Amino acid sequence: MIDAPWCVGGDFNVISDTEEKLGGSKYTWCNIRRLGKRILKRIGRIFLNDSWIKSLQNNLIS
Repeated sequence: MIDAPWCVGGDFNVISDTEEKLGGSKYTWCNIRRLGKRILKRIGRIFLNDSWIKSLQNNLIS
């Protein structure tokens, strides 16, 4: 277990829910096909731990 603040982000090429496979600007990937065959997915993710959140809050308050 890591106690230090950490944050990992990127395009992980996988969706976590079927609602993330619809049209809309919040999606980060497209198969670049015509409208009837187009697929848009939200695959950008950021994962962080509580220590990272606390350190960010401390920096904003200071």
